Amino acid sequence: GSNWLPTQEYNNVLDFIQNVSWNKGSHAFKFGGEFRQIRFPFFQVPSPRGQFNFNVGRTNDPSISNTGDGMASWLLGDVGGTGSRITTQNFISSFKEAWSFYAQDDWKVTSKLTLNIGLRYELTSPIGEEQGRQASLDWHRNLLNPVLVIPKGKDQDAPLPPNFATAFPLVDVERGIASKFIHDWDKTNFGPRLGFAYEIKEGTVIRGAYGIFYGAEENEGGNPNRGENVPFNQEVRFDSANANSPNPFISQFADGFPVNSFTLPAPISFRTTAYFRKWPLVNKWNFNIQRALGWNTVLELGYIGSKGNRLTVLYDPNRPVNDPRPGVDSASRRMVQALGNSGISEANNFGRSTYHAFTAKIEKRFSNGLQFLSSYTWGHALTDVGTTLAGGPGQRTNNISIEYANANFDIRHRSVTSFLYELPFKFENRAVNAIIGGWQMNGIYTLQTGNYFNLGTNGAVGSFGTVRPDVVSGQDPNLAPSGGRSPAQWFDTAAVTKPAAGTFGNLGNYSNIGPPIFNFDYSLFKDFRINERMKFQLRAESFNLWNSPQFNNPGATQGAGDFGLITSTRDRTARNWQMALRFMF
Repeated sequence: GSNWLPTQEYNNVLDFIQNVSWNKGSHAFKFGGEFRQIRFPFFQVPSPRGQFNFNVGRTNDPSISNTGDGMASWLLGDVGGTGSRITTQNFISSFKEAWSFYAQDDWKVTSKLTLNIGLRYELTSPIGEEQGRQASLDWHRNLLNPVLVIPKGKDQDAPLPPNFATAFPLVDVERGIASKFIHDWDKTNFGPRLGFAYEIKEGTVIRGAYGIFYGAEENEGGNPNRGENVPFNQEVRFDSANANSPNPFISQFADGFPVNSFTLPAPISFRTTAYFRKWPLVNKWNFNIQRALGWNTVLELGYIGSKGNRLTVLYDPNRPVNDPRPGVDSASRRMVQALGNSGISEANNFGRSTYHAFTAKIEKRFSNGLQFLSSYTWGHALTDVGTTLAGGPGQRTNNISIEYANANFDIRHRSVTSFLYELPFKFENRAVNAIIGGWQMNGIYTLQTGNYFNLGTNGAVGSFGTVRPDVVSGQDPNLAPSGGRSPAQWFDTAAVTKPAAGTFGNLGNYSNIGPPIFNFDYSLFKDFRINERMKFQLRAESFNLWNSPQFNNPGATQGAGDFGLITSTRDRTARNWQMALRFMF
Protein backbone atom coordinates (compact mmCIF):
# COMPACT_ATOMS: atom_id res chain seq x y z
CA GLY A 1 0.00 0.00 0.00
CA SER A 2 0.88 3.69 -0.13
CA ASN A 3 2.25 3.92 3.40
CA TRP A 4 5.63 5.59 2.79
CA LEU A 5 7.31 2.77 4.68
CA PRO A 6 10.04 1.98 5.42
CA THR A 7 11.22 5.51 6.15
CA GLN A 8 14.71 6.46 7.31
CA GLU A 9 15.51 10.08 8.12
CA TYR A 10 18.66 11.65 9.52
CA ASN A 11 19.78 15.14 10.45
CA ASN A 12 23.37 16.26 11.00
CA VAL A 13 24.40 19.92 11.41
CA LEU A 14 27.98 21.19 11.40
CA ASP A 15 27.99 24.71 12.84
CA PHE A 16 31.05 26.94 13.20
CA ILE A 17 30.59 30.41 14.75
CA GLN A 18 33.09 33.14 15.56
CA ASN A 19 32.19 36.47 17.22
CA VAL A 20 34.37 39.43 18.21
CA SER A 21 33.40 42.32 20.52
CA TRP A 22 35.22 45.65 20.77
CA ASN A 23 34.23 48.57 22.99
CA LYS A 24 35.54 52.04 22.21
CA GLY A 25 34.13 55.13 23.87
CA SER A 26 30.36 55.24 23.46
CA HIS A 27 30.45 52.47 20.81
CA ALA A 28 30.07 48.72 21.34
CA PHE A 29 31.13 46.97 18.13
CA LYS A 30 30.38 43.35 17.28
CA PHE A 31 31.59 41.37 14.28
CA GLY A 32 31.10 37.75 13.43
CA GLY A 33 30.58 34.98 10.96
CA GLU A 34 29.01 31.55 10.78
CA PHE A 35 29.28 28.49 8.57
CA ARG A 36 26.63 25.79 8.64
CA GLN A 37 26.47 22.54 6.72
CA ILE A 38 23.14 20.80 7.11
CA ARG A 39 22.81 17.19 6.00
CA PHE A 40 19.36 15.59 5.97
CA PRO A 41 19.49 12.31 4.02
CA PHE A 42 16.38 10.20 3.90
CA PHE A 43 14.85 7.14 2.31
CA GLN A 44 11.11 7.31 1.77
CA VAL A 45 9.15 5.42 -0.85
CA PRO A 46 5.42 6.06 -1.42
CA SER A 47 4.48 2.52 -2.49
CA PRO A 48 7.45 0.18 -2.14
CA ARG A 49 5.32 -2.98 -2.23
CA GLY A 50 2.92 -1.81 -4.88
CA GLN A 51 -0.68 -0.72 -4.59
CA PHE A 52 -3.82 -1.75 -6.45
CA ASN A 53 -7.04 0.28 -6.36
CA PHE A 54 -10.41 -1.12 -7.33
CA ASN A 55 -13.24 1.31 -8.00
CA VAL A 56 -16.87 0.88 -9.02
CA GLY A 57 -16.43 2.15 -12.57
CA ARG A 58 -16.86 -1.25 -14.24
CA THR A 59 -19.50 -2.69 -11.91
CA ASN A 60 -21.98 0.16 -11.50
CA ASP A 61 -25.14 1.02 -13.40
CA PRO A 62 -24.49 4.38 -15.11
CA SER A 63 -28.18 5.24 -14.91
CA ILE A 64 -28.41 4.68 -11.15
CA SER A 65 -26.28 6.57 -8.66
CA ASN A 66 -24.43 4.90 -5.79
CA THR A 67 -24.25 1.51 -7.46
CA GLY A 68 -21.33 -0.79 -8.12
CA ASP A 69 -18.91 -2.39 -5.72
CA GLY A 70 -15.13 -2.21 -5.41
CA MET A 71 -14.97 -5.81 -4.20
CA ALA A 72 -16.77 -6.94 -7.34
CA SER A 73 -14.19 -5.06 -9.42
CA TRP A 74 -11.47 -6.88 -7.51
CA LEU A 75 -13.07 -10.25 -8.25
CA LEU A 76 -13.15 -9.33 -11.94
CA GLY A 77 -9.51 -8.28 -11.78
CA ASP A 78 -10.36 -4.77 -13.00
CA VAL A 79 -7.68 -2.50 -11.59
CA GLY A 80 -8.64 1.17 -11.24
CA GLY A 81 -5.94 3.45 -12.62
CA THR A 82 -6.01 6.13 -9.92
CA GLY A 83 -3.52 5.26 -7.20
CA SER A 84 -2.51 1.90 -8.67
CA ARG A 85 1.26 2.10 -8.73
CA ILE A 86 4.61 0.86 -7.50
CA THR A 87 7.64 3.04 -6.79
CA THR A 88 11.38 2.66 -6.30
CA GLN A 89 13.80 5.20 -4.90
CA ASN A 90 17.46 5.63 -4.02
CA PHE A 91 18.72 6.86 -0.68
CA ILE A 92 18.65 10.67 -1.10
CA SER A 93 21.63 12.36 0.60
CA SER A 94 20.33 15.92 0.67
CA PHE A 95 22.37 18.78 2.10
CA LYS A 96 22.83 22.53 1.95
CA GLU A 97 25.47 25.03 3.05
CA ALA A 98 25.18 28.52 4.51
CA TRP A 99 27.65 31.33 5.20
CA SER A 100 26.72 34.50 7.07
CA PHE A 101 28.65 37.56 8.23
CA TYR A 102 27.59 40.57 10.28
CA ALA A 103 28.79 43.85 11.77
CA GLN A 104 26.94 45.81 14.44
CA ASP A 105 27.41 48.99 16.45
CA ASP A 106 25.45 49.77 19.62
CA TRP A 107 26.06 53.50 19.94
CA LYS A 108 25.08 55.30 23.15
CA VAL A 109 24.68 58.77 21.64
CA THR A 110 23.53 60.38 24.89
CA SER A 111 22.46 59.17 28.31
CA LYS A 112 18.92 58.96 26.93
CA LEU A 113 19.44 57.84 23.32
CA THR A 114 20.93 54.58 22.03
CA LEU A 115 21.21 53.61 18.36
CA ASN A 116 21.68 50.10 16.97
CA ILE A 117 23.16 49.94 13.47
CA GLY A 118 24.08 46.70 11.73
CA LEU A 119 24.40 44.81 8.47
CA ARG A 120 24.16 41.06 7.84
CA TYR A 121 25.07 39.14 4.68
CA GLU A 122 23.78 35.63 4.03
CA LEU A 123 24.87 33.17 1.35
CA THR A 124 22.83 29.97 1.33
CA SER A 125 22.99 27.21 -1.24
CA PRO A 126 20.06 25.46 -2.88
CA ILE A 127 19.49 21.90 -1.71
CA GLY A 128 22.11 19.60 -3.20
CA GLU A 129 22.59 15.84 -3.27
CA GLU A 130 26.02 14.53 -2.26
CA GLN A 131 26.23 12.01 -5.10
CA GLY A 132 24.38 14.17 -7.60
CA ARG A 133 21.40 11.81 -7.46
CA GLN A 134 18.72 14.37 -8.17
CA ALA A 135 17.23 15.85 -11.30
CA SER A 136 15.09 18.85 -12.19
CA LEU A 137 12.72 19.57 -15.05
CA ASP A 138 13.61 22.93 -16.61
CA TRP A 139 10.47 23.88 -18.52
CA HIS A 140 11.26 27.59 -18.22
CA ARG A 141 14.12 27.22 -20.71
CA ASN A 142 11.95 25.93 -23.53
CA LEU A 143 8.21 25.50 -23.14
CA LEU A 144 7.96 23.27 -26.24
CA ASN A 145 11.02 21.15 -25.40
CA PRO A 146 11.57 21.10 -21.63
CA VAL A 147 14.87 19.74 -20.36
CA LEU A 148 15.40 17.08 -17.70
CA VAL A 149 18.61 18.25 -16.01
CA ILE A 150 20.78 15.53 -14.41
CA PRO A 151 23.78 17.06 -12.57
CA LYS A 152 27.41 16.04 -12.45
CA GLY A 153 28.05 12.99 -10.27
CA LYS A 154 28.93 9.35 -10.34
CA ASP A 155 25.35 8.48 -11.34
CA GLN A 156 24.95 11.15 -14.00
CA ASP A 157 24.55 8.41 -16.63
CA ALA A 158 21.86 6.52 -14.70
CA PRO A 159 19.49 4.91 -17.22
CA LEU A 160 16.03 6.26 -17.76
CA PRO A 161 13.06 3.87 -17.98
CA PRO A 162 13.12 2.01 -21.32
CA ASN A 163 10.17 3.84 -22.83
CA PHE A 164 10.87 7.30 -21.41
CA ALA A 165 11.70 8.62 -24.87
CA THR A 166 8.47 7.15 -26.22
CA ALA A 167 6.41 8.60 -23.40
CA PHE A 168 8.07 12.02 -23.60
CA PRO A 169 9.56 12.44 -27.09
CA LEU A 170 9.78 16.24 -26.75
CA VAL A 171 11.65 16.21 -23.44
CA ASP A 172 15.41 16.68 -23.84
CA VAL A 173 17.88 15.23 -21.34
CA GLU A 174 20.99 17.13 -20.18
CA ARG A 175 23.61 15.17 -18.23
CA GLY A 176 26.75 16.12 -16.31
CA ILE A 177 26.73 19.90 -16.86
CA ALA A 178 24.92 21.35 -13.83
CA SER A 179 26.48 21.18 -10.35
CA LYS A 180 25.12 18.91 -7.65
CA PHE A 181 22.95 21.85 -6.53
CA ILE A 182 21.51 22.12 -10.08
CA HIS A 183 20.38 25.71 -9.52
CA ASP A 184 22.33 28.96 -9.15
CA TRP A 185 23.02 30.46 -5.73
CA ASP A 186 21.34 33.70 -4.68
CA LYS A 187 24.24 36.02 -3.75
CA THR A 188 22.37 39.27 -3.10
CA ASN A 189 21.09 38.80 0.45
CA PHE A 190 22.13 41.91 2.41
CA GLY A 191 20.04 42.58 5.50
CA PRO A 192 20.32 45.96 7.28
CA ARG A 193 19.39 46.28 10.96
CA LEU A 194 18.38 49.60 12.53
CA GLY A 195 17.06 50.29 15.99
CA PHE A 196 16.79 52.96 18.67
CA ALA A 197 15.75 53.44 22.28
CA TYR A 198 15.00 56.88 23.75
CA GLU A 199 14.02 57.81 27.30
CA ILE A 200 11.51 60.65 26.98
CA LYS A 201 11.48 61.17 30.73
CA GLU A 202 12.10 59.05 33.77
CA GLY A 203 9.96 55.92 33.53
CA THR A 204 8.93 56.45 29.89
CA VAL A 205 10.86 54.90 26.99
CA ILE A 206 10.13 54.58 23.28
CA ARG A 207 11.75 51.94 21.07
CA GLY A 208 11.73 51.13 17.38
CA ALA A 209 13.49 48.81 14.96
CA TYR A 210 13.64 47.76 11.31
CA GLY A 211 15.35 44.88 9.55
CA ILE A 212 15.38 42.68 6.45
CA PHE A 213 15.50 38.92 7.03
CA TYR A 214 16.08 36.18 4.45
CA GLY A 215 14.93 32.60 4.08
CA ALA A 216 16.22 29.87 1.78
CA GLU A 217 15.12 26.66 0.12
CA GLU A 218 13.45 24.40 2.66
CA ASN A 219 12.52 20.75 2.27
CA GLU A 220 9.07 21.02 3.85
CA GLY A 221 7.30 17.69 3.95
CA GLY A 222 9.76 16.34 1.36
CA ASN A 223 8.38 18.69 -1.32
CA PRO A 224 9.42 19.12 -4.01
CA ASN A 225 12.42 16.82 -3.48
CA ARG A 226 14.32 16.63 -6.74
CA GLY A 227 15.83 13.31 -5.70
CA GLU A 228 12.42 11.77 -6.39
CA ASN A 229 12.66 12.54 -10.10
CA VAL A 230 13.54 9.99 -12.75
CA PRO A 231 15.99 8.33 -13.17
CA PHE A 232 16.58 8.19 -9.40
CA ASN A 233 12.99 7.50 -8.48
CA GLN A 234 10.73 5.52 -10.77
CA GLU A 235 7.00 5.16 -10.47
CA VAL A 236 4.91 2.84 -12.59
CA ARG A 237 1.16 3.40 -12.74
CA PHE A 238 -1.41 0.89 -13.82
CA ASP A 239 -4.08 2.19 -16.20
CA SER A 240 -7.52 0.64 -15.93
CA ALA A 241 -8.94 -1.30 -18.84
CA ASN A 242 -11.24 0.52 -21.24
CA ALA A 243 -12.99 0.00 -24.55
CA ASN A 244 -9.72 0.62 -26.41
CA SER A 245 -7.77 -2.03 -24.50
CA PRO A 246 -6.85 -5.20 -26.43
CA ASN A 247 -9.21 -7.20 -24.26
CA PRO A 248 -10.77 -5.21 -21.43
CA PHE A 249 -12.44 -8.30 -20.01
CA ILE A 250 -9.25 -10.23 -19.23
CA SER A 251 -8.21 -9.99 -15.58
CA GLN A 252 -5.45 -7.42 -15.18
CA PHE A 253 -4.83 -8.34 -11.58
CA ALA A 254 -2.89 -11.49 -12.50
CA ASP A 255 -0.54 -9.60 -14.82
CA GLY A 256 1.05 -7.48 -12.08
CA PHE A 257 3.00 -4.34 -12.83
CA PRO A 258 5.15 -3.78 -15.91
CA VAL A 259 8.87 -4.12 -15.23
CA ASN A 260 10.87 -0.84 -15.10
CA SER A 261 8.52 0.84 -17.55
CA PHE A 262 6.01 3.67 -17.58
CA THR A 263 2.44 2.93 -18.56
CA LEU A 264 1.60 5.05 -21.60
CA PRO A 265 0.69 7.83 -21.41
CA ALA A 266 2.97 8.27 -18.42
CA PRO A 267 1.05 10.26 -15.78
CA ILE A 268 3.96 11.02 -13.48
CA SER A 269 4.75 14.14 -11.49
CA PHE A 270 7.97 15.94 -12.36
CA ARG A 271 9.63 17.85 -9.54
CA THR A 272 11.48 21.11 -9.99
CA THR A 273 12.29 24.48 -8.54
CA ALA A 274 12.38 27.68 -10.55
CA TYR A 275 15.72 28.58 -12.10
CA PHE A 276 17.39 31.91 -11.20
CA ARG A 277 15.41 31.72 -7.99
CA LYS A 278 15.75 34.46 -5.34
CA TRP A 279 15.34 33.53 -1.69
CA PRO A 280 12.35 34.75 0.34
CA LEU A 281 12.74 37.96 2.32
CA VAL A 282 10.69 39.67 5.00
CA ASN A 283 10.85 43.35 5.99
CA LYS A 284 10.03 43.71 9.70
CA TRP A 285 9.51 46.83 11.79
CA ASN A 286 8.12 47.69 15.21
CA PHE A 287 7.54 50.62 17.53
CA ASN A 288 6.47 50.66 21.19
CA ILE A 289 6.22 52.93 24.19
CA GLN A 290 6.80 51.64 27.70
CA ARG A 291 5.68 53.40 30.89
CA ALA A 292 6.40 52.48 34.50
CA LEU A 293 3.22 52.89 36.56
CA GLY A 294 4.64 52.19 40.01
CA TRP A 295 3.96 49.20 42.25
CA ASN A 296 6.39 47.19 40.06
CA THR A 297 3.96 47.53 37.16
CA VAL A 298 4.79 48.41 33.55
CA LEU A 299 2.42 49.31 30.69
CA GLU A 300 3.52 48.80 27.08
CA LEU A 301 1.73 49.78 23.86
CA GLY A 302 3.15 48.86 20.48
CA TYR A 303 2.82 48.30 16.77
CA ILE A 304 4.35 45.44 14.75
CA GLY A 305 4.47 45.23 10.98
CA SER A 306 6.00 43.01 8.33
CA LYS A 307 5.95 42.59 4.57
CA GLY A 308 7.03 39.36 2.88
CA ASN A 309 8.22 39.16 -0.71
CA ARG A 310 9.39 36.29 -2.91
CA LEU A 311 7.70 33.80 -0.58
CA THR A 312 7.83 30.13 -1.51
CA VAL A 313 4.89 28.74 -3.47
CA LEU A 314 4.49 25.01 -4.07
CA TYR A 315 2.17 24.53 -7.03
CA ASP A 316 1.55 22.76 -10.35
CA PRO A 317 2.17 25.17 -13.25
CA ASN A 318 0.96 22.48 -15.64
CA ARG A 319 -2.54 22.14 -14.22
CA PRO A 320 -5.16 22.02 -17.00
CA VAL A 321 -7.07 25.21 -17.65
CA ASN A 322 -10.81 25.10 -17.10
CA ASP A 323 -13.08 24.18 -20.01
CA PRO A 324 -16.89 23.86 -19.77
CA ARG A 325 -17.11 21.54 -22.80
CA PRO A 326 -17.67 17.90 -21.85
CA GLY A 327 -15.16 15.28 -22.95
CA VAL A 328 -12.27 17.65 -23.70
CA ASP A 329 -8.98 15.88 -23.05
CA SER A 330 -7.19 17.38 -20.05
CA ALA A 331 -3.75 16.94 -21.67
CA SER A 332 -4.67 19.42 -24.41
CA ARG A 333 -5.42 22.02 -21.73
CA ARG A 334 -2.00 21.91 -20.09
CA MET A 335 0.62 24.59 -20.66
CA VAL A 336 3.58 22.23 -21.18
CA GLN A 337 2.20 20.01 -23.92
CA ALA A 338 5.39 17.94 -24.09
CA LEU A 339 4.49 16.29 -20.76
CA GLY A 340 1.12 14.94 -21.86
CA ASN A 341 -1.02 14.45 -18.77
CA SER A 342 1.86 14.74 -16.32
CA GLY A 343 1.91 17.44 -13.70
CA ILE A 344 4.78 19.48 -12.30
CA SER A 345 5.49 19.90 -8.60
CA GLU A 346 7.37 23.20 -8.56
CA ALA A 347 8.67 25.46 -5.82
CA ASN A 348 8.84 29.08 -6.92
CA ASN A 349 9.19 32.42 -5.16
CA PHE A 350 6.48 34.88 -6.13
CA GLY A 351 4.30 34.91 -3.01
CA ARG A 352 3.73 37.93 -0.79
CA SER A 353 2.33 38.73 2.63
CA THR A 354 1.68 41.60 5.02
CA TYR A 355 1.04 41.70 8.75
CA HIS A 356 0.00 44.59 10.97
CA ALA A 357 -0.67 44.33 14.68
CA PHE A 358 -1.44 46.54 17.67
CA THR A 359 -0.24 45.18 21.00
CA ALA A 360 -0.97 46.15 24.59
CA LYS A 361 0.64 44.60 27.65
CA ILE A 362 0.55 45.29 31.37
CA GLU A 363 2.90 43.41 33.65
CA LYS A 364 3.33 43.38 37.42
CA ARG A 365 6.55 41.86 38.62
CA PHE A 366 6.36 39.67 41.70
CA SER A 367 5.84 41.64 44.90
CA ASN A 368 3.54 41.32 47.90
CA GLY A 369 2.68 37.79 46.80
CA LEU A 370 1.27 38.80 43.41
CA GLN A 371 2.52 38.61 39.84
CA PHE A 372 0.51 38.97 36.64
CA LEU A 373 0.89 39.55 32.92
CA SER A 374 -1.99 40.52 30.65
CA SER A 375 -1.61 41.07 26.91
CA TYR A 376 -3.88 41.79 23.98
CA THR A 377 -3.08 41.69 20.25
CA TRP A 378 -5.15 42.84 17.33
CA GLY A 379 -3.53 41.55 14.17
CA HIS A 380 -4.30 41.03 10.50
CA ALA A 381 -2.27 38.71 8.28
CA LEU A 382 -2.78 38.75 4.50
CA THR A 383 -1.10 36.51 1.94
CA ASP A 384 -1.58 34.77 -1.38
CA VAL A 385 0.41 31.62 -0.59
CA GLY A 386 -0.32 30.34 2.92
CA THR A 387 2.37 27.75 3.65
CA THR A 388 3.90 25.06 1.49
CA LEU A 389 2.38 22.39 3.71
CA ALA A 390 -1.11 23.82 4.19
CA GLY A 391 -3.22 26.60 2.83
CA GLY A 392 -1.51 26.73 -0.57
CA PRO A 393 -2.04 29.13 -3.46
CA GLY A 394 -5.79 28.60 -3.79
CA GLN A 395 -7.76 28.03 -6.98
CA ARG A 396 -5.88 30.26 -9.45
CA THR A 397 -2.35 28.86 -9.44
CA ASN A 398 -1.53 30.69 -12.69
CA ASN A 399 -2.31 34.09 -11.13
CA ILE A 400 -2.04 33.85 -7.38
CA SER A 401 -2.12 37.63 -6.87
CA ILE A 402 -5.90 37.26 -7.17
CA GLU A 403 -5.75 34.95 -4.15
CA TYR A 404 -4.42 37.70 -1.84
CA ALA A 405 -6.67 37.55 1.22
CA ASN A 406 -6.79 36.53 4.88
CA ALA A 407 -4.07 34.04 5.76
CA ASN A 408 -5.14 30.65 7.07
CA PHE A 409 -3.06 31.43 10.18
CA ASP A 410 -4.66 34.86 10.71
CA ILE A 411 -5.81 35.38 14.31
CA ARG A 412 -7.60 38.73 14.47
CA HIS A 413 -7.92 39.07 18.27
CA ARG A 414 -5.98 37.32 21.02
CA SER A 415 -5.86 38.00 24.75
CA VAL A 416 -3.83 36.07 27.33
CA THR A 417 -3.78 36.76 31.07
CA SER A 418 -1.63 34.84 33.53
CA PHE A 419 -1.25 35.31 37.28
CA LEU A 420 0.47 33.92 40.34
CA TYR A 421 -0.91 34.72 43.79
CA GLU A 422 0.36 33.55 47.15
CA LEU A 423 -2.56 33.49 49.57
CA PRO A 424 -1.76 35.78 52.55
CA PHE A 425 -2.37 33.15 55.21
CA LYS A 426 0.64 32.92 57.51
CA PHE A 427 0.65 31.99 61.19
CA GLU A 428 3.29 31.86 63.87
CA ASN A 429 1.98 28.49 64.99
CA ARG A 430 3.88 26.00 62.81
CA ALA A 431 1.13 23.37 62.96
CA VAL A 432 -1.58 25.82 61.89
CA ASN A 433 0.65 27.36 59.24
CA ALA A 434 1.47 23.90 57.85
CA ILE A 435 -2.24 23.37 57.18
CA ILE A 436 -3.55 26.83 56.25
CA GLY A 437 -0.44 28.70 55.08
CA GLY A 438 1.75 28.22 52.01
CA TRP A 439 -0.99 28.15 49.36
CA GLN A 440 -0.42 29.52 45.84
CA MET A 441 -2.91 29.98 42.98
CA ASN A 442 -1.89 30.16 39.31
CA GLY A 443 -3.91 30.63 36.17
CA ILE A 444 -3.71 31.27 32.43
CA TYR A 445 -6.80 32.60 30.66
CA THR A 446 -6.76 32.58 26.84
CA LEU A 447 -9.28 34.16 24.49
CA GLN A 448 -8.83 34.28 20.73
CA THR A 449 -10.88 34.43 17.58
CA GLY A 450 -10.84 31.50 15.17
CA ASN A 451 -8.72 30.74 12.14
CA TYR A 452 -9.95 31.58 8.67
CA PHE A 453 -10.78 28.68 6.38
CA ASN A 454 -11.74 28.11 2.76
CA LEU A 455 -15.03 26.96 1.31
CA GLY A 456 -14.98 24.47 -1.54
CA THR A 457 -17.55 22.84 -3.77
CA ASN A 458 -18.29 19.33 -4.98
CA GLY A 459 -18.75 18.38 -8.59
CA ALA A 460 -17.41 21.51 -10.30
CA VAL A 461 -17.76 20.75 -14.02
CA GLY A 462 -14.77 21.41 -16.28
CA SER A 463 -12.61 22.73 -13.44
CA PHE A 464 -9.42 21.35 -11.93
CA GLY A 465 -7.83 21.65 -8.51
CA THR A 466 -9.30 23.79 -5.75
CA VAL A 467 -12.61 25.40 -6.69
CA ARG A 468 -14.52 27.72 -4.39
CA PRO A 469 -18.26 28.39 -4.75
CA ASP A 470 -19.98 31.51 -6.04
CA VAL A 471 -21.53 33.97 -3.60
CA VAL A 472 -25.27 34.45 -3.91
CA SER A 473 -25.91 38.09 -4.77
CA GLY A 474 -26.36 40.22 -1.67
CA GLN A 475 -25.30 37.45 0.74
CA ASP A 476 -22.26 36.98 2.98
CA PRO A 477 -21.36 33.35 3.78
CA ASN A 478 -19.25 34.44 6.74
CA LEU A 479 -22.26 35.88 8.58
CA ALA A 480 -23.95 33.88 11.30
CA PRO A 481 -27.21 32.17 10.29
CA SER A 482 -30.47 33.71 11.45
CA GLY A 483 -30.56 31.61 14.62
CA GLY A 484 -26.97 32.42 15.56
CA ARG A 485 -23.85 30.30 15.25
CA SER A 486 -23.96 26.76 16.62
CA PRO A 487 -22.25 23.44 15.89
CA ALA A 488 -25.36 22.48 13.92
CA GLN A 489 -24.84 25.43 11.54
CA TRP A 490 -21.82 27.67 11.86
CA PHE A 491 -22.42 29.92 8.85
CA ASP A 492 -25.11 30.66 6.27
CA THR A 493 -24.79 27.73 3.88
CA ALA A 494 -27.45 29.20 1.56
CA ALA A 495 -25.19 32.17 0.79
CA VAL A 496 -23.10 30.21 -1.75
CA THR A 497 -23.84 28.20 -4.87
CA LYS A 498 -21.94 26.01 -7.32
CA PRO A 499 -20.06 28.02 -9.99
CA ALA A 500 -20.91 27.74 -13.67
CA ALA A 501 -19.22 24.98 -15.65
CA GLY A 502 -15.58 25.70 -16.46
CA THR A 503 -15.31 28.67 -14.12
CA PHE A 504 -13.85 29.39 -10.72
CA GLY A 505 -16.06 30.60 -7.89
CA ASN A 506 -16.03 34.29 -7.01
CA LEU A 507 -15.85 33.73 -3.25
CA GLY A 508 -12.60 35.11 -1.85
CA ASN A 509 -9.78 33.03 -0.43
CA TYR A 510 -10.09 32.18 3.28
CA SER A 511 -13.26 34.21 3.69
CA ASN A 512 -14.86 32.34 6.60
CA ILE A 513 -13.82 32.45 10.24
CA GLY A 514 -13.82 29.38 12.46
CA PRO A 515 -14.81 28.88 16.11
CA PRO A 516 -13.04 30.93 18.80
CA ILE A 517 -11.02 29.56 21.70
CA PHE A 518 -11.91 30.11 25.36
CA ASN A 519 -9.59 28.33 27.76
CA PHE A 520 -8.72 28.64 31.44
CA ASP A 521 -5.91 26.60 32.97
CA TYR A 522 -5.75 26.68 36.76
CA SER A 523 -3.47 25.23 39.40
CA LEU A 524 -3.27 25.25 43.20
CA PHE A 525 0.01 24.57 45.04
CA LYS A 526 0.61 23.86 48.73
CA ASP A 527 4.11 23.96 50.20
CA PHE A 528 5.14 21.82 53.19
CA ARG A 529 8.50 23.21 54.24
CA ILE A 530 10.94 20.91 56.02
CA ASN A 531 13.71 23.46 56.46
CA GLU A 532 15.14 26.43 54.56
CA ARG A 533 16.54 24.20 51.79
CA MET A 534 13.94 21.46 51.42
CA LYS A 535 10.20 21.29 50.98
CA PHE A 536 7.40 19.15 49.56
CA GLN A 537 4.94 20.73 47.15
CA LEU A 538 1.46 19.30 46.55
CA ARG A 539 0.17 20.36 43.12
CA ALA A 540 -3.37 20.15 41.72
CA GLU A 541 -3.63 21.27 38.09
CA SER A 542 -6.54 21.52 35.72
CA PHE A 543 -6.29 22.21 32.00
CA ASN A 544 -9.43 23.78 30.53
CA LEU A 545 -10.98 24.06 33.98
CA TRP A 546 -14.42 25.11 32.71
CA ASN A 547 -14.38 22.33 30.08
CA SER A 548 -15.13 24.89 27.36
CA PRO A 549 -15.55 23.11 24.02
CA GLN A 550 -12.71 23.84 21.58
CA PHE A 551 -14.37 23.19 18.23
CA ASN A 552 -12.64 22.41 14.96
CA ASN A 553 -13.67 24.25 11.82
CA PRO A 554 -16.98 23.16 10.27
CA GLY A 555 -17.39 21.15 7.10
CA ALA A 556 -16.41 23.46 4.27
CA THR A 557 -17.35 21.63 1.06
CA GLN A 558 -20.60 22.67 -0.53
CA GLY A 559 -22.61 19.63 -1.50
CA ALA A 560 -21.18 17.46 1.27
CA GLY A 561 -23.40 16.23 4.09
CA ASP A 562 -21.41 18.08 6.77
CA PHE A 563 -21.38 21.47 5.01
CA GLY A 564 -21.50 24.14 7.73
CA LEU A 565 -21.64 21.45 10.43
CA ILE A 566 -19.08 21.10 13.24
CA THR A 567 -18.47 17.43 13.98
CA SER A 568 -15.34 17.41 16.15
CA THR A 569 -13.26 19.27 18.71
CA ARG A 570 -9.56 20.05 18.79
CA ASP A 571 -7.30 17.25 19.97
CA ARG A 572 -6.51 17.03 23.69
CA THR A 573 -8.68 20.00 24.67
CA ALA A 574 -11.18 18.34 27.04
CA ARG A 575 -10.82 19.15 30.74
CA ASN A 576 -7.93 17.31 32.32
CA TRP A 577 -7.03 17.05 36.02
CA GLN A 578 -3.71 15.95 37.41
CA MET A 579 -2.17 15.87 40.88
CA ALA A 580 1.46 15.50 41.88
CA LEU A 581 3.73 15.57 44.90
CA ARG A 582 7.07 17.26 44.30
CA PHE A 583 10.18 17.24 46.48
CA MET A 584 12.26 20.40 46.09
CA PHE A 585 15.75 20.92 47.49
